[in-house]
Amino acid sequence: KGVIIVYGSMYGNTQKMAEVIARQLSERGIKDIRVYDSSKTHSSYIINDIFKYKGFIVGSCAYNNAMFPNVQTLLTTIEHMGIKDHYLGVFGNFAWNGGGVKNLVKFAEDIKWELVHQPVEEKGALKQDKYEQCIALANAMADKLLL
Repeated sequence: KGVIIVYGSMYGNTQKMAEVIARQLSERGIKDIRVYDSSKTHSSYIINDIFKYKGFIVGSCAYNNAMFPNVQTLLTTIEHMGIKDHYLGVFGNFAWNGGGVKNLVKFAEDIKWELVHQPVEEKGALKQDKYEQCIALANAMADKLLL
């Protein structure tokens, strides 16, 4: 009944979204929550936890109209390993041009895990409406895990 949250952030905005989601999961009673900055944690540690826990929430900033490179590498590895039957949440951030969330949605379609909530995408700093969507994403994941 745990959740892995992985994010790639350049200016701290995507990190802030991950923190909001993690806090709400905790408030809902999810005890096993692991939050990973993809730039600081090797994918082997993250994948080890993905095998332990059913929930996976991934966030990426836009990077040259694509995902943050470390997030992309992790997701490619997950796809190649054929990990099945997880709940998935998607979020991200962009400054000028999108690409992070768009590519995360493609990952969701390819891996065929159950998407628990519509993707949350913010432009720049986290504003109230997207803050509330991050809370809703966390609540949707908690609802699935606490059944």
